[in-house]
Amino acid sequence: MPKRRASGLGRRFGRWLVIEADKAQRWICRCDCGTEKDVSSSNLVRGQSTSCGCWSREVLAIRSTKHGGSRRGKYDQEYGLFRSMISRCHNPNAQAFHRYGGRGISVGQRWRESYAAFIADMGRRPFPKACLDRIDNDGNYEPGNVRWTDMKTQANNTRRNRLVTAWGRTTTLQAWANSLGLSEDVISARLNLGWQPERAFSVPSRRGRNQYSRDDD
Repeated sequence: MPKRRASGLGRRFGRWLVIEADKAQRWICRCDCGTEKDVSSSNLVRGQSTSCGCWSREVLAIRSTKHGGSRRGKYDQEYGLFRSMISRCHNPNAQAFHRYGGRGISVGQRWRESYAAFIADMGRRPFPKACLDRIDNDGNYEPGNVRWTDMKTQANNTRRNRLVTAWGRTTTLQAWANSLGLSEDVISARLNLGWQPERAFSVPSRRGRNQYSRDDD
């Protein structure tokens, strides 16, 4: 895996996905629209090339409208989802903040500062009821970890459906929490800190730093 990362193969830069990286200076990339192109690796790393150019007209339209959130006088649905994403991660007064920003989920700086950049990376909703879904539910809202999907897929991609194996048994985090009488948040935090599942499930919940201390064993 480290060798794959070093070569650039499999890395994502905006809408580009590196599919061949045998050469140090030129990488073969596939855009989300399907276009494949030989791109300078330095341009990718520096952020000077983020797609084949398929989204340039969208960005131009966004920049020419008020707040980047309306088109032809109509409220932009993507903009509403964009604002909600930022609010639940960075506004402590937001109703869902405790499930996002409250547990360390944030919006990457590129998107947080620019709706145009968000649309450039994500594109428009592919169907009317598409919603934003993080591929890694413990990861941030940032390029490479967010996709457009339907509500059913999003609902299945939650912390409650995280599979954990302990004592030879594999089941969801929610099921473990219910059977052991522990908080899902406590278990998730322990596992994210590197605790072995058996230890994460065995130590009683209590206040104090010990319940969240890093597992150095």
